[in-house]
Amino acid sequence: MATTISGMISFSGFLGDTRFTEPAPGRKARLSIRVYDRHSWKDAQGNRQQAANYDSITVVYWGRTAQAIHQLIADRTISQKDPVTGTGYLDDEPDTWIGRDDQQPHARIRVDGRSLCPDPLRQNFIDQANSRKQAPGYGQRPAAQQQAPAESWPKTARPGAPALAQQQPAPAQQQQAQAPAQQAPAPALAQPAPAQQQQAQPAANGPAGAQPDWMK
Repeated sequence: MATTISGMISFSGFLGDTRFTEPAPGRKARLSIRVYDRHSWKDAQGNRQQAANYDSITVVYWGRTAQAIHQLIADRTISQKDPVTGTGYLDDEPDTWIGRDDQQPHARIRVDGRSLCPDPLRQNFIDQANSRKQAPGYGQRPAAQQQAPAESWPKTARPGAPALAQQQPAPAQQQQAQAPAQQAPAPALAQPAPAQQQQAQPAANGPAGAQPDWMK
């Protein structure tokens, strides 16, 4: 059988003040409790942060439900400051009062309660946190680690390339290598001897090898 629940809400927090009114002729038993909590989150460093102010609601139980929960509180099955969880419906009228310090009107959400029980999951988280706080060395930061020296990477060439020293000679070596080339003059072309020039030149008149007229 399926049951549709419309408008029911759930709440969780820590049990605060309680007020119980015994049943009377023509009046049911009434139990009013306050459940408070505050928002918590983790910052960028992973530390748990909590809001400065608490938020609270008023939950009212009637009849046998009120008597049963009051008995759990009397037997200390549920105590003040214990984590609890419950269900109920939002009441049309909020819980209102006048503050003692500021004498200003205040309002708080009121819930028509249907159930209330301890919150074992949240209690487990609280117990684990308390165990960590009692552990030796809790809250002590580890010693600052010494800064590692900067790594010096060897200047090696890629496989198959000549060594860096061979690729880029030192400036002094470059100047010494260039100095002979700049100081040495360009070699002059060899000039033939005068006799050779005359033999190489053909006679002005007549075929090659013929004697002039005055030598005859």
